[in-house]
Amino acid sequence: MRALQKAETWNQARKVYFHAAKSPARSDKLDGIRGEALDVRLYRGPRPDLVVVTYGETWFNTTGWDVHVALMRTNDVPAYPGNLYICPNGSNFAVDWMNDDTIAIYYPAGYYPDERDYKSGQSTRSSKFEYEKKIGTINVKFIAADRSTMEAKEEAMNAKAIKLTN
Repeated sequence: MRALQKAETWNQARKVYFHAAKSPARSDKLDGIRGEALDVRLYRGPRPDLVVVTYGETWFNTTGWDVHVALMRTNDVPAYPGNLYICPNGSNFAVDWMNDDTIAIYYPAGYYPDERDYKSGQSTRSSKFEYEKKIGTINVKFIAADRSTMEAKEEAMNAKAIKLTN
C-alpha cells in the first residue's frame, strides 16, 4: 500500500500516466488525447496486494463523465483505460469481491451493457459484451442487479474506501 498512500505519489503517477498526449487504443478518446482524471478513489479487497481504483475522465464538459474501474497491484501505475470496466456517464455500478480470486461488477438490470427492447421493456444480455473475463489471475463477473442490491453493494464498496493522505 505504501506507493498509493501519499497523494503526491498518486498525483505524480497521474501526471505521467493519465495526461500523456497519446493513449492506448480507445475509440472514445477526444482528438487522440485522454481526458483529465478526477475523483480518484481506492478500495481495498480481501487480498492486501490488490486494490480497485475508480476515476472519472472528463474533457471539462458539463454533462458528467465516464468512470474507469481498474484492478491493480498496490505498487502499479493505474491502468488506462480501466482494465475491469468503463461505466458510461449516467449509469451506475458497484464493485464487490466474491472471494480472494473473483471480483463482481454490479450494474443496474436493464442498463448498459444490457440491451433493452423499448417496446416491450424487456432487457436481454448484449451479444457484444463479455459478462465474465480474467485480469491476471482474478476472475471478473458482471452481474445485473435490482435497486436494493445495487444500494447494498454501493454501501459495501464505500465501506472499503481507502483515504488518500497528503
